[in-house]
Amino acid sequence: MSMAGFLSNNKAYEVQANNQVASLLAEFDSGYIMGVIEDTLNQVFTHFDIIARPNIVQSFETNFKEMYNIYESDLDNINQCRIETYQTIIDIICKKFELYFRQPENADLYSLAYFLYDFFVSRMNIYMVEFYVKHILAEKENIIHFLNMEELMKSKDPNFIYNQRIYRNDTLATIATNLPLVLRTLASNTQVTDHQIYMYTYGQQPNIVQMIEDSVSSTIPIFSRYNSILFNDSLYGPIITYIRIKMQQTMGDTTNISNIQ
Repeated sequence: MSMAGFLSNNKAYEVQANNQVASLLAEFDSGYIMGVIEDTLNQVFTHFDIIARPNIVQSFETNFKEMYNIYESDLDNINQCRIETYQTIIDIICKKFELYFRQPENADLYSLAYFLYDFFVSRMNIYMVEFYVKHILAEKENIIHFLNMEELMKSKDPNFIYNQRIYRNDTLATIATNLPLVLRTLASNTQVTDHQIYMYTYGQQPNIVQMIEDSVSSTIPIFSRYNSILFNDSLYGPIITYIRIKMQQTMGDTTNISNIQ
């Protein structure tokens, strides 16, 4: 008998394997998951950078796939733990960001957990900066008219002249020169729907937007949450710096931004 055959028929091995599975699955409890996410979220709200944080959902999925391959006799327990793990992650994110979760029939909990974690945790800072830049570029003409900035385009202010050289566009140079005023005006005088923000983020993958919108809705609009983070005294400086840098980087590819709905 081959070693594989011996092991598959050996009761002692089965007991040992089952104990190993139980030990591994015990690591995926709600306390452990909450601890990992809370640590990451605390960094999001206390320190701002645009370095993507690891998506733990993908890491968990890798572990589950390995267990499926190794412990084929215990697939039901592994599958149940996998489902509960992603449900726990979704619940934690929904609670933290005050989202209402309604689970669609036959929902892919892994994909939903992955993209909720991607949007609200691992790449939230990156998406927030990109949102402000894309929204400003899409609304640049309206911003100029609303703030009566036409006269400022004739300014000899050194900052305006500097920005004019960078953007080679009077409208964008004016906005960049007055960026703090522009951001505060947008925050207090405009509304941006969650759908628009999701489209700014995942516009090239509308199926992701649909999946998120079918599953969760915000009690507090995402735009309001972004603004509360932006105007946090300890975060405002680095955020506005990242927005300025991203505006300059994005200038080479703005042709399709105005088409985002």
